[in-house]
Amino acid sequence: MHKIGSKTGLFENGTRRVPGTPVTADWLNAVQTELINIIQEAGIAPDKEDQRQLLGAIKKIVANTIQGLAGLSSPSFSGVPETPEPDGANKNQIANVAYVEKLLSEALLKFATENPGSIEELQKLLAKSDKTDAIALLQSLINQLMAQMSGIGVHNVDMWLAQAVTDVNGQVAYGVTHGGDFYQPSATIQNNDNFPGWAMVDRRNHLLFGFHAPNGEMMLPGGHIGLHEDTAYVVTDQDGRAATHIKPDGSVHFSGGVADDSGMVYLKDGDVFRQKGGVTTRITQRGDVEACQAYGQSIRYVAPRRGVMLTYEVTGGKTKQVFEESSTDGYIVTGQSLAEGGANQAVTKTPVAVGRAYMMDTGPVPNQSRSAGSRPVDLKEQVYETICSSFAACDLKSHDRRLMMIGAAHGGMVYSRLKKGGNTGTYEKIIKQLKTMMNFPFKPTYKALFVIHGEGDGNISNTAYDKNLIEWLNDFTADIKAITGQEEQPVMLTCQTSSAAGYKGTAEGRHQFTTPFLQLKASEEHPRIFLVCPKYQFNYKDYAHILAPDTKYLGEYYAKVKKIVVDEGGDWLGLRPKTLTKVDARTVDIEFHVPVAPLVLDEEQVVNPGNYGFALYNSGTASIHSVKLLANQNKIRITSTEDIPSGAKITYAFDNGVGGKSGRAEGSRGNLRDSDTAVSSDGQFKLYNWAFAFELPVNQE
Repeated sequence: MHKIGSKTGLFENGTRRVPGTPVTADWLNAVQTELINIIQEAGIAPDKEDQRQLLGAIKKIVANTIQGLAGLSSPSFSGVPETPEPDGANKNQIANVAYVEKLLSEALLKFATENPGSIEELQKLLAKSDKTDAIALLQSLINQLMAQMSGIGVHNVDMWLAQAVTDVNGQVAYGVTHGGDFYQPSATIQNNDNFPGWAMVDRRNHLLFGFHAPNGEMMLPGGHIGLHEDTAYVVTDQDGRAATHIKPDGSVHFSGGVADDSGMVYLKDGDVFRQKGGVTTRITQRGDVEACQAYGQSIRYVAPRRGVMLTYEVTGGKTKQVFEESSTDGYIVTGQSLAEGGANQAVTKTPVAVGRAYMMDTGPVPNQSRSAGSRPVDLKEQVYETICSSFAACDLKSHDRRLMMIGAAHGGMVYSRLKKGGNTGTYEKIIKQLKTMMNFPFKPTYKALFVIHGEGDGNISNTAYDKNLIEWLNDFTADIKAITGQEEQPVMLTCQTSSAAGYKGTAEGRHQFTTPFLQLKASEEHPRIFLVCPKYQFNYKDYAHILAPDTKYLGEYYAKVKKIVVDEGGDWLGLRPKTLTKVDARTVDIEFHVPVAPLVLDEEQVVNPGNYGFALYNSGTASIHSVKLLANQNKIRITSTEDIPSGAKITYAFDNGVGGKSGRAEGSRGNLRDSDTAVSSDGQFKLYNWAFAFELPVNQE
């Protein structure tokens, strides 16, 4: 017998461009021979009219094998059943599993009570320089322990517990992790994601006391005492709110305020000011702050972003968004083939950051042929190169929290098939991952949904794609909150589809490719949807898929925008048109939102398709005469060969490119970018913010 001769050893469905796995004669013959051998082994002659021969052969072989063995029905015993040793000299009582577990559990507890110093003895042993004596003494102690608890239900469980003791139902009662921490499930749940070094709970799973090893905190029913992140000393109430704590800078915090020497904080004309003695310092330059307070040497304030109120903290001149307490940030990746890696073989095969970056064991973004997974493992690429590893490597540089990437994708699928209730089950696979993570000691707070999608919906001219993105985000938000209990609402980060020429090769069909403009529209109108970047600046392997190195660069774009939107609480518009002004009958000025001025027309990174990617559409005989950069005004001036007629539109990075091609050399593209100085981790790619593809009516003022 042998596997089919595909790369994976599995049968694979074909597509319109890639044929499916061929079924060869040698494979079929091997299967036939294996089945015939079973039938003949049972002494049955093959008969093509009898389709139950294989079943009959298996039953006959099994019956012959077990003939003479004891029956399947257990005998009934009375009194104390016994069984002899092999030599017949001694008899031992027969006991069921529950009896043995109860007896040995009591022996284990008795041993622990009578030998309270056993752990200290082991620690002293391991510290001794004479390893031979240490090993001998260690073996002696182990033998004593084994005499009391041999057969106890101690076994290895998943990657998180090195050893565990289970109850009669096979559920973990307590155990020791690979990091040396004591793990007790009910105590972990009771402590709301604060993974304890050890803890004791009562029969109702209420915390009695414990010790949180990572933070060095003593946990009590009334709160915590000890170190907590940047706090030198803290006492909290039963809800985890600080009653009193001391910061490393010496400031003392109380529930009603803060006692330190940082001065007074006040609000004036929508901005925050600090008054210290006779010195006034302006903290914000916004004009829309609603409330503020001192927070030790930091200042916290509340202000809107796109109409949604967020809490910010300013420390040392740097601003960050304030979230619920969490040790792990969660991110979800979904979409079609580009989300699962675009069929580029994985190149990042070593873990990104052991003990800090995780994924499900079938991830990081399993496609339709892989399951949702059953446990978290260190993050690395497995089959195809996704954005996950490069995103995580970049993101972890800016904070010390853990990171968990989950998700699922299905190549070629439009939104209606990927959404909640869609027939691919992709959404439901992610929901299963969310629920699975609730069974592990650390439980992420999900900060963002990463969507890499849109090609399929553009190809079918889906005119409701902007509404689809909103529905997608709302469905995930509701399910995340219901499953995890988190209050925060995740944002959506998506990238603009740049393969209009790849899918719609003719000018007549180009404007039926709807998704690029609808992605831009959704990011303008919804407060939690942000468009990361276009993709025409990348190299493509075909009409739709970027190469593996470019996938890694895309992950770094996501990390850059995530830092602004999630960590700092800032807005992100990217490089997009702000206004279009008609200067005269033949001239228009387009002003842009520019992340990092000045604007640049770059013909080195992206090949000029003509007029730097700008075009007049539906303009009759009028065409573009010139495109001029007004860098100091963040504007582009476009002049036509004749008067621009009513109903004409100006497009960018859309009405150009070779049919069936995508990318920086031949696809729908443009040359307009900003001057962001960010560079990829490998130093080979400049992470400029390139202008989004757009379409504007010329009569817009």
